[in-house]
Amino acid sequence: MKFDEVTETDRLIGVETPVAARAELVGEGAGPGVSLLIPAGREIILSENSTHIRLVDLKHPLLIGRSYPLQLAFEKGGTANYRLSVDYLRPILPFPGGHRS
Repeated sequence: MKFDEVTETDRLIGVETPVAARAELVGEGAGPGVSLLIPAGREIILSENSTHIRLVDLKHPLLIGRSYPLQLAFEKGGTANYRLSVDYLRPILPFPGGHRS
């Protein structure tokens, strides 16, 4: 997810989707819940290698090739509706010292 062309500093304060009980920000500088400063004139990229949104307590598995509704809430900008696209399968790594069954 990328935030660019931001003309007024805002803050992401909430994420909702019908496929999960809740969402949280994880990664460097992330605290509990959802609170992400989005400065005007800067590009902010959320990715698996940096700060990103994690969906918690999925209600069902997310299927590759499907998209799901995602609503973002901003402190100043209100809410915006997006689509969460599932476009790849993350490899399952074995548990250290054991096998996954």
